[in-house]
This record gives sequence, C-alpha cells and structure tokens, in this order.
Amino acid sequence: MGQSSCPRTRFQPDRKPESVTSGPYPIARWGAYALLALYAAYYFADAAAPGNWAEYPLGWWGWWDQSQYLASARNLLSGNLTPEVHWYPLGYSILAAPFVAVWPMHGFFFLDLGCLLVTFIGFLAFVRRIGIAKFPAVLIFVLTTFAYPSVAETWAEPWTSTLSAALIWSLLGCAAALMQGGWQRSRVLFLGLLAASLPLVRPPDLILGTIVVAAVIAARMKAGRIRTTEVGWFAIGAAAAALPYFALYLRIYGFHPTPYMGVVRDVGFVFSRLGWKTYVLLIAPRPWYPFGQSLLAVFPWLVIAFAEMLLIVLSRRQHQRPLLVLLIVVIVVHWILYFAFADLLPSGIWRFHLIHYLKWTLPALGLFAWLFVERAWREPRWYHAATPAILFLLLSIRMTPERASATEPAEMVQYAGTQLSLQETYLREWQFHDDSGDFGMLGARALPDSQGFRVLPQRRQIVGQLRWSNGPVDPGRPEIRWKPRISFGYPCWLPPYPCQRLQPRS
Repeated sequence: MGQSSCPRTRFQPDRKPESVTSGPYPIARWGAYALLALYAAYYFADAAAPGNWAEYPLGWWGWWDQSQYLASARNLLSGNLTPEVHWYPLGYSILAAPFVAVWPMHGFFFLDLGCLLVTFIGFLAFVRRIGIAKFPAVLIFVLTTFAYPSVAETWAEPWTSTLSAALIWSLLGCAAALMQGGWQRSRVLFLGLLAASLPLVRPPDLILGTIVVAAVIAARMKAGRIRTTEVGWFAIGAAAAALPYFALYLRIYGFHPTPYMGVVRDVGFVFSRLGWKTYVLLIAPRPWYPFGQSLLAVFPWLVIAFAEMLLIVLSRRQHQRPLLVLLIVVIVVHWILYFAFADLLPSGIWRFHLIHYLKWTLPALGLFAWLFVERAWREPRWYHAATPAILFLLLSIRMTPERASATEPAEMVQYAGTQLSLQETYLREWQFHDDSGDFGMLGARALPDSQGFRVLPQRRQIVGQLRWSNGPVDPGRPEIRWKPRISFGYPCWLPPYPCQRLQPRS
C-alpha cells in the first residue's frame, strides 16, 4: 500500500489491492534495490565464495551439498542422466543449469538472486492482504534476511531452501489472494503450479503445500462452493510442474527413490525427541553441546513474535485472522518437522549454516513481532503484557546436566582424554550401539570438548554401556554419564548466558 498521512491498518476487501511497487513512494522498489545490493555484497565478500580463498579456490563448491547441486546442473547440460550424478531433487539444478552454462563458477548467483526477489514479492503480496503498510513490510523483510550475517550468508550461498522460500511465499501470497480476493483462473492455475513445485525442490515441503491448498479449499467452501473449473485449472497448473519432472525422474531413477531420499529415510524424523530438540535448539544447547547458540539467544525478539501468534490463535475478532492462522500453522508445522530431523543439531545450525532450513520463516516471525508492537501501541491491554511475560517464564526452563549412574538412561556420555578434532568426531560416521541396540545412521553424534569428547544420542537416551565401531579411539575407555535435571532460573538464552558456565565444561 502507498504511504499517506493516515495509513490504513486493515485490509478493505471492497478496494482492489495495490501493486507491490505502486503508490506515491515506491518503497518496495527501493527495498528490492537494497536486497540486490546486500545480496551482491554478501555473495562476493563471502570467504567461501569460489575464488575468494587461494588455499581453497573451489570455495563452497567443495562442500557436499553445493558440489552436488553444481554437478547435477552440469550433467543436465551435458545430457548425462545417470543416477550417480544427480543426488538431490532436480528442481534447483534444472533452474540453475542455463546460468551455469553462461557463468560456470557463479551460475547460481542469478538463480538465488531471483529467488530472493521473488520471496520478497511473495511476502509483500501476503502481508498487504492483512493490511500492513509497505514501509514496515519492506523493513521487516530486509532486516530478517540481511541484518544477521549468519542468516544473510545462507541467502548468498547456494541452498535448495532459497528456491523453496520463493515457492512458499509465492504460494502464500497466491493463497491469500484467493482467500480474500475471490476466484481468478490465473490464480488457481498458479496455485497448482506452486504447490506441485515444492516437493520437486525439497520433498518434505509437500506438507506445507498441502496445508495451504487445504486452507484455500476450506475458504472457497465457506464462501459458497468449489467450481469444477477451479479444480480443472488447479490440476492443469499442478500437471504443468509435475508431469515433465516425473518424466525426467523416470528417465534418471526409474521407480526407485533418489539417493537423497534414501538418506532422509535412514536419518529420519524423530518426533519422540521433539521436546528435547526444542529445548536445545530454541532455548539453550549448552552445556550439553560444546559449541552453538540457541535461536532465542540470536533472536530474542522471538518472544514477542510467539506472544502475538498466541494472541491471534486465541482471538476470534480479527477479520484477517484466517490468513494469520494459516501462516502460524505453516510455520509451526515446518519448525516441528525440521526440529524432529535427526541431523539438525545446535552444533551445526550456525557452524554449518543449517539455519537455512528455517530462513523462510524469519520474515514471518518478524511480521508477528511487528504486529505485537502495533497491537500494544494501538490498544494496550493487560493481557498484551501478560502474554510475553508468561512465555518468558516458560522459556526460563532449564534442563541442566547432572551425573547419572551406570544403570540410569543417559542423555550424554563423556570420555576423558586428548581432545579430538571436529573431523574425527562430528564429521565422522561413527556406528553407535548400547544395551538396547543400534542407534542407526547419525543416531548418536560425537563432539570434541576440552576434556576429550562426548556423545549425544539423537533417537533415544543411552541405555547401559555405549559402544561403537568405525571410531578413531578405543571404545573401552571409562565414561562419565549425564542425565537432565529440570529446573527454572534466569533464562539461559539471555546475557550473560549462565548455562554456559555449568558442568560439563566445553
């Protein structure tokens, strides 16, 4: 929406929404210019960018994920359709291939920049439907994508989540238009195209697309009925993405899963450990993990974002509530899914840039933080202050280590000795088992600390003696076992981060 002396704070359904770059002051256009400049600056200044480090000239093309993206794009160009050279889902590499043909070492620069701008447009298309003025909307997006270097780097580096973010926000923007703006053939066609494209880039995101489409169907049913033509145009859009991809998939893999899907299946999503994973990822990973920061330590404003999400769910008077609840559901499902993923750990979320799994949600959470501030400023109520206060208390929970006996299940086992390297521990595929059996692929992870190394299970607690093969050290050395003790205290995610000083020391 354009800026005025009396900006609208609520969407007016009888008035046609403005273009995201229209109005007397095209703030959205300047936002796009800022994103372009920030993206280019982060890309070419990144020490891991190809050619920036003489000792490692390949840069991020020497990393596993990125090397596979590039190999797939190059082999698609050359017509090599053997399964071994196409590890990940093909959607990202298909779009990158033409750019790689023009600029072999930096072909993903153009694709990722385009995805960033499409994500921005999709975000604006969604938030204008809930009555957010352009200036705060642009500011929210720019700050949540580039104010934090650790997040900004994941937009500059090649990750499939960059394309996935563009698809998710475009899908949300399209769904918002259909839910509030009524039926249009092009929108329904686009909805089908986007929903079918999501799993072609990141298969778990199929769940998000299904939720959004279901919300649109529910809104259409509430408004009257779903027309046969709507179903037809949606199917045409979905088929336009799925059928060509399926034909290429059959040519490469036949009726077999891709190597990527095989690894995802073996690593798995451990929902039984969701409470523990939420604590170490969101509140405080240390002293359990010897390095890493929690999400709240990096983004403390999440408390008011969560407060606003809770207030929206409990309220029934906001006319834009269906869109906001849809966004909340999609965020929560996405976070649950990836928090349950066995390989998303506090030790890797920043060091190995796995924050990229969650990066599309940060502008949405920034939006909720803004809505809370706007709500508290516009109509202060006692429960506006009480909600974040209650959340603050709940987030003051502590799960600190205390010594466990040999007969008690352990959440961590320490081994004294010479400190091992990250390559020998975290990056090595140890094969752990205990009295209850094998932990499976990445089911327990070894990490170095100042006293030797430690092992943290990912699928379940350690029962009895922990043993391993394929490790660099003798499994017979004495162990120190630790179990969690639940208490409350000063928040571990706020300075001076008191839990970092607890035993066992890193």
